[in-house]
This record gives sequence, structure tokens and C-alpha cells, in this order.
Amino acid sequence: MVVNLILVIYYSDMLKMQKNKIIQLLNADNQNILGNVVIADSFLSRLTGLMGKNKLNVDTGLLIRPCNSIHTFFMKINIDVIFIDKNYKVLEIYKNMLPWKISKIHRKSILCIEGNSGCFKNIIKGEIIKIIEKA
Repeated sequence: MVVNLILVIYYSDMLKMQKNKIIQLLNADNQNILGNVVIADSFLSRLTGLMGKNKLNVDTGLLIRPCNSIHTFFMKINIDVIFIDKNYKVLEIYKNMLPWKISKIHRKSILCIEGNSGCFKNIIKGEIIKIIEKA
């Protein structure tokens, strides 16, 4: 019964999947933070996230929505993570998060963005960020 439910979720998720949506992340001064961020907003894409990745290209990341907490189980790389509220304000920053860790729950967070360790070095808590859809 549980296996059937998982298969139904998996296949319905596959039907919903479109070509990967890519966004760009900018700070309040319109300076590039990450230029190629993939959106993970389906069950399967949120479930797998960055698990198993050996590296991330510079300027790439993953936006997970909805999201108020993450884990780095089964990950092979350290990452930076920011949690963002509905007004695109940075609620929390995790720098150089190691594999096999769990973040706190950030109740006001609607999404998080994961990137290479060091990619959010110039971001400060409380800063407003901009998310721009790429064509």
C-alpha cells in the first residue's frame, strides 16, 4: 500500500515536471549573487535536492519552495543556505553547512536557496533579495 502511494506521488510528480525553471538571484543593489538557480518545487525535485552531487558549478544553486528547514543527509559537499520570507527578506544564513546536518525550522520562511560554500559571503541577515526569472 505504501509502495503504491509512493509510485502514485512519483508518477504524478513526473507529469507535472516541466523543463527546469532557472532564476537569477540579485541583491538590493542589483548585483548578481547566483546567476543560474534551478527551482525545486515538486515532490521529487525537493526530495532529491543536491543529494549525491560531487560539486556545484560556480554561480549555480537550488531554490527549494516551500521550505522552512533542510538537511544535508547523503550530500558530498558543504553548502551555504539562506532562508527567505514572503517579502524576500533573508531570515537566516547557514555558511559552510557540512553534510549530515539539519537546520533549525524557520517558521516564517517560504523558501530557501542552497549554493556553493562561500557563495553567500556578502549576504547579511535582514537583506532583501530579488529573484528574476530567466528566459
